[in-house]
Amino acid sequence: MSLQTQNLNGIVETITKEVTSALHKNLNEVIENERTINNCLMKLPKVSIEFNYEIYNSENTLITTAYSKLVFVDVKTRLPIRCPQKFLDKLQN
Repeated sequence: MSLQTQNLNGIVETITKEVTSALHKNLNEVIENERTINNCLMKLPKVSIEFNYEIYNSENTLITTAYSKLVFVDVKTRLPIRCPQKFLDKLQN
């Protein structure tokens, strides 16, 4: 289930923090190398949902961390709304 199919969208903030200089290499090398992304839901959502991310390179070295906060928004009114129950049910199962 994607947020767009539920007519919801909205990004409040994203924060990234570079841990190593690995991202300053040749762009082709960065794109071609394997990455592992760990994603953690901070807490069950109400009006917003928050995630922490850790991105590791192929040598299992942490190269960056990130945080994002998304808000559930009614597409017609563009006002924040509570997390839809169907979405919450998916998270809890």
